Amino acid sequence: MEINRGDLLSALKAALPGLGKEEWAQFHCFAFFDGNVVTRNDSICILCPVPELSGFTGAVPGKKLYEFLSSVDQDTVRFEPDDKELRIRFGRAKAGLRMLKEIKIPKLNYDGNWNRLPEDFLEGVRIALPSSSKEESRYYLKAIHVHGSFVETTNGLCLTRYICKGGMGSRELLIPVEPCKELLNYKVTSFLVNREASWIHFKTDDGIIFSSRLLEEGTPYPDFSRVINVEGHEIYLPKEIAPALARAGIFSEVDANVKTVNRITIHPLNVKIESGKITIRSECEAGWFEEEFDIDYVGELIDFGVGAEFIFEACKHQSACIISKDRDRMKFKHDQWEHVVSLRKVYNT
Repeated sequence: MEINRGDLLSALKAALPGLGKEEWAQFHCFAFFDGNVVTRNDSICILCPVPELSGFTGAVPGKKLYEFLSSVDQDTVRFEPDDKELRIRFGRAKAGLRMLKEIKIPKLNYDGNWNRLPEDFLEGVRIALPSSSKEESRYYLKAIHVHGSFVETTNGLCLTRYICKGGMGSRELLIPVEPCKELLNYKVTSFLVNREASWIHFKTDDGIIFSSRLLEEGTPYPDFSRVINVEGHEIYLPKEIAPALARAGIFSEVDANVKTVNRITIHPLNVKIESGKITIRSECEAGWFEEEFDIDYVGELIDFGVGAEFIFEACKHQSACIISKDRDRMKFKHDQWEHVVSLRKVYNT
């Protein structure tokens, strides 16, 4: 069978994040069946339509197949499978890859009613990711909490809640951070949580299905209503800070949760507010940056870390930042998100 190399390579690239290492379950393979290519590991499963290979069934070592096809300079290649091997021909060259005809990758259940995904769900995920935790002891904080129309994360020092333009049902979902980072690279438009509720599936208009394992239903997630509702003294950040954020970004270590996302990067900053003055500071291994601005504030010293994007939005829209009455929290608010920085700890149990 003759296949367009570019189309096949695009499908394989889309499926790459699902490749794993375990050979016994073929997690290291591209599995071809029913006109699709499927990859799966412990947390991600990806299905991509490959209609040109509708008559081909077999599992092939994923990394080698992808690397080999990437090295080929022909528009088309020819697949010639037999019982034990997949032969690939182009021009006067040929190669053979070990192949298993029996598909052992556990198949997921896509039965059920697919629902339209809120159009800004991925934006909510992007905004929330940097506030997620990296602590193994509180594994449930290493996930994005989705409930109704909001998406939220916390790491104990800050909390971000994004309100989507539409809901995702009444069931509380905890989607691990690592699959969420990969999900941002797909233009998904619909979703499904089937009866088993152990996976959530996202689908693109091109038929690609990106599935993420969920944390077990019933996993406790703290109620942050008390934390997110901040009352206190309002201050307004000077507009002059906005252009300085680009300079600060040069000296900022990019958060590992967002460095692969081709969107605005949320650079971490240190902010110090004292009577009449606000100072922003960023630093990395190569150096540091600091700039001061006048501010209409009288009170005790406030020192905290925050993502630069939250500062930018507060300056751009001249929205009020609220310092809580007991000075343990500071809240940044936009039309669709709320970000609370703790001057102590958001969550400490």
